[in-house]
Amino acid sequence: MNQQVLPKYEIISEAGTYTFQVSGPLFCPYYNADENGLGSVDYYRKNAFTHNPFTLPAKGCSGSPVIRDREGRFWGFMNCDSIWGVSYSYDGKETLTVTVPEGQKLYTSLEKSADLNWLTYNKLVTDSLNYKVVSNYPKFWDQLEYCTWVEQKYVAQCVGPKERAQEHISDKFIRDYVDKLNAFDYPKGKLTLDHGWNLDSLASGFGTWEFRQDSCSQMQSTVDYIRDNGHIAGLWIGFPKIHAESNIAKQIPQLVGEKFATLSENGKDVMHYLADIPALYDYAYETIERFYKMGFMKFKIDMSYHKKHLMKPIHQNLYNAAKAIDPHIEMEFHVPDIFLAQYADVIRTNDVWVTDDLPWWQLTNLRYEVCTKSAPGRIINRDHVGGNDCRNLTEKQYLAHLDTYKQGIGYPLISMLPNHISPKCVTEVGKFLWNYHNNPTQTISEF
Repeated sequence: MNQQVLPKYEIISEAGTYTFQVSGPLFCPYYNADENGLGSVDYYRKNAFTHNPFTLPAKGCSGSPVIRDREGRFWGFMNCDSIWGVSYSYDGKETLTVTVPEGQKLYTSLEKSADLNWLTYNKLVTDSLNYKVVSNYPKFWDQLEYCTWVEQKYVAQCVGPKERAQEHISDKFIRDYVDKLNAFDYPKGKLTLDHGWNLDSLASGFGTWEFRQDSCSQMQSTVDYIRDNGHIAGLWIGFPKIHAESNIAKQIPQLVGEKFATLSENGKDVMHYLADIPALYDYAYETIERFYKMGFMKFKIDMSYHKKHLMKPIHQNLYNAAKAIDPHIEMEFHVPDIFLAQYADVIRTNDVWVTDDLPWWQLTNLRYEVCTKSAPGRIINRDHVGGNDCRNLTEKQYLAHLDTYKQGIGYPLISMLPNHISPKCVTEVGKFLWNYHNNPTQTISEF
């Protein structure tokens, strides 16, 4: 932490209920949803609520269990061991009531110094966790990245004929993507293959981590092609989810944990999350090792959308397994909570939809703030330039979103290739990427 005068703060360790006067709206970085709980639009809460920040769904980008009010006052829970009975309760007006259970501690500061409070909270928590800043890591962790996801969505939404983006990734698709990067004369980086490469039967895809034989049967050759063209091969895995009909669920039924959703009318597509049992580590080790042996050195972990306290052991086992295989493997997650970020190398700001009907500029900056401040000592992936919705994306929107990446820390990621927008976008992205390649910015959050 930078040498600064510490704010006046108190650590409350006695169990009880405490009431504070606040100025709304309240910034709740752990709550990644809109006021109706249906999306991932905002972190500000102006209406009354009662939350346990440890047990709410993590959704797309859930930060640390802290709250700050409009004037900079700050509260934060300080461990993830005593989570039951924890609550923040706001009356929608001027009162925040905080319940501290036995064994929990609460950082509280009524001093109106939002960033300094958050820095101090991070220092206290990281010291208590023996939380280490990523260091002595391979150079490629800092490199710019390409990812196939939004390019897959573009083909699905704007070209067809298949409607699901997952159906468009293939050996040919990946090789064509590499060839286009070469044609644009873009710098080398990481290239991550996204959702759809595995046996993506809706009833068994999660937990059956095998390459589709109808489209990805030559994957070893494809990985070699990526590497021969100067890129580091990365792979998306929605590891936290599991289908009851998947290969691993049939082998170890006890891994099928809490039900998440039923996604089809016939009731067969029942989605669960992994259970925290001893076999989880072995499953994680076997999964990562198999793809590591093929040449994948970066893993983009996705689908950590469920209750945060259930995501933590999944992240911990997966991260520890990968590091036991090879500490140089890059592990990326999308939950920047300080208690989960200790089990990550890279935190991504995750999907933002750049459309006129959403406050995309605000959300881009909020995601960046939540990630950098909730995940100290971790590399920040700024995620998809141009956002995650390509159907009506204009040149003006694309370049405006690109401009948000020209300040701050973290490395850039390109997904949808900019030739789909305009020749100007191809040129401007090239300038931006080469500038980063030749003059890399700081990537690690020092917050």
